[in-house]
Amino acid sequence: MYQTERSGKNFGYSFPVSSGKQYRVVLHLAEIYFTQANKRVFDVKLEGTRVLDNYDIFAKVGANTATTETFTVTVADDALNLDFSSLTADGGLNNAKIAALEVYAVDAGAILFLRLMPGMTRPSPCLLTAWFCKGQARMSMVRLRVMPGARLVDRVRPS
Repeated sequence: MYQTERSGKNFGYSFPVSSGKQYRVVLHLAEIYFTQANKRVFDVKLEGTRVLDNYDIFAKVGANTATTETFTVTVADDALNLDFSSLTADGGLNNAKIAALEVYAVDAGAILFLRLMPGMTRPSPCLLTAWFCKGQARMSMVRLRVMPGARLVDRVRPS
C-alpha cells in the first residue's frame, strides 16, 4: 500500500456525505523518495481547516516508514473536503502526497469505512473500497473507480 502515492503541488478530494454528521479521516503516509528532512513539506486542510501545517513525513518517522494522522470533523455541507498543498507561499517544498486515506462515519449503528488507494500516475483512476458493517457478523464490500481530484462516482449507503 505505501509503495504508491498521489502527489502534487495542490490537489484534493470531495466526498459526498451527510451534512451535520461527524467523520473520522485517517491519512496514510510514508516518505519513499527523500532520505532527509526538509525535502518534502506540505499542508493538509480538512473542511477548510488546516490540520497539518508544514508537515514533513521524514522528520516524523524517517524514510520508508509508514505513519498515520487521524482527525475528526463535523461536515457542515454535503461534502467532506480534503485538500493538500505544498505551495511555496505557505512554506511548502516539493509535492504534497498521500499513500491512502480512510473515512469513517457512524450513522445509526452502522459504520461506513472508505479506503482510497491512489493510482500511480494521473489521470489513472483511483480505487475506492467501501465496507459496510452492522455489528460484527455482517459486512459487505463495494468497489468504485474515482478519478484523482474528482467527486465520488456514486453515493454509497449502508444496506
